[in-house]
Amino acid sequence: MVENDIALAKVHFIAGKGGVGKTLISRALSQLFAKKLKTLLVELSEDESGEQFSHAAATRKLSPNLSYVKIHPDQSLYEYLSLKIPSQRILDTFYSKISFAHWARLCLVYRI
Repeated sequence: MVENDIALAKVHFIAGKGGVGKTLISRALSQLFAKKLKTLLVELSEDESGEQFSHAAATRKLSPNLSYVKIHPDQSLYEYLSLKIPSQRILDTFYSKISFAHWARLCLVYRI
């Protein structure tokens, strides 16, 4: 059963410039899909509100068929690197000196 669900899964991306209604459309579509299908709404957030999160991504159940996760790329990268770099001091030193975009390129090139 699960294999069939995965094979039939569809991914929809909503993209565009700021202020064009991506969030509104994404939420409306996810609610529409959730009427008949299990649906996961994923938001990539680069907000710099200063909020600190306990996890880079945490899933919330909004309704029986609809779940939501907000992913913070910087925190996700930090969590991942903390699994690969054993020393907290080294990790913090490197992470504070380099941008997220640069880290992402390094991870792709060197397959960290």
